[in-house]
Amino acid sequence: MKLDAAGISFSAIPLASSSDHYSRIEIMRLAERRAGSGRYDSRTYFGDGPWDQKASETLGYNFVSVGNRISSPQLVRDYTEADVALRYIGL
Repeated sequence: MKLDAAGISFSAIPLASSSDHYSRIEIMRLAERRAGSGRYDSRTYFGDGPWDQKASETLGYNFVSVGNRISSPQLVRDYTEADVALRYIGL
């Protein structure tokens, strides 16, 4: 998994990745199921492709772009910018 390779571990935060499914929308829905039925203030997706951004728009997710392949108001160069990424999700 990409996050493990980057040394990022959020074991207490429900998430899903491309290791779980190829469809971005299905990845997002899986993360929702893993999060349970509680009330959440927001849902955030980190992605580097236009398909990620489109899936986020389709499902109403906060989107953070990773790298320089696409443009968005919220972006991180890579996952070493953990402090920036955490600010985008309110942590």
